[in-house]
Amino acid sequence: MSNFKVDLINPWSGRVPMSSAPWFLPGEAARIGRHNSRVMSTVTSAKNMKGASNALRRLVAPQSPSGSHPIPLQWAGNPWEAPVLLLLMNPSWGAVEVGSTPQDLRLEHNEGAKKIESNQILQSLLDRTARGAWDPDYPNPFLHPLWRKHDSWHPRNVFSSLHQELTNKFGLAPEDAWKRLSQRVCVLEISPWASLEWTSGCIGPTARLSADLADAARQDPERIVLVGRGADEWRKVGFLDVDLCEKSKGIRSHQVKISAKNFPNSYGGVLGRIAP
Repeated sequence: MSNFKVDLINPWSGRVPMSSAPWFLPGEAARIGRHNSRVMSTVTSAKNMKGASNALRRLVAPQSPSGSHPIPLQWAGNPWEAPVLLLLMNPSWGAVEVGSTPQDLRLEHNEGAKKIESNQILQSLLDRTARGAWDPDYPNPFLHPLWRKHDSWHPRNVFSSLHQELTNKFGLAPEDAWKRLSQRVCVLEISPWASLEWTSGCIGPTARLSADLADAARQDPERIVLVGRGADEWRKVGFLDVDLCEKSKGIRSHQVKISAKNFPNSYGGVLGRIAP
């Protein structure tokens, strides 16, 4: 464990567990509402379905399938302590387009998202992660075995190479390897709020917290910070030394994978920090 102490406050740490109250910080709901109104105005005035569909991808912070408030997903893991941080931009969500004209086009949650919301264990994991009361085995809830049954994005797109290293090279049992990765690597986003495509409307009051968490990790010689996506956006929100961190050499969906190909200069150090 590093000797560096990160004195940064999680704004949701004092929240009552599993509260139904909104997670938005002061002023955030109104700001997101204004952004989404502008998005929908662009959608309905689009000349064709392609233009409407492209605009719709910038909707931010959709309500859950049942209409409850979204849970912030700014970190998957513990960004205060994890030896490895992977910087991304903001979470996505399971959405399907519904409608036949720009005027009635909308996004709805897919069946996978509905199943996840109905599972109280998974909802509790998300709630604990956002509040900083992490599950000790799975501080990254997306690597929990119940979550992996519904959604393979994190295990497949981010962690598959590292999981193979832990099982093949270091001899860990498969589930022990998922636990190890959940405990040793944190995926940190600029924004806690989901959209299908990055937009400045995602940026809110906790963006600077992410920048400060990334910078604190960068200054700690026992930790590694990797830039999966959005180096320019990270700089804009205050992580001014992002250029000192290795950027992924991958493209499109492959950018986010922590592998020797994507992070050739840091990969050995990453393995040293996740090894048992």
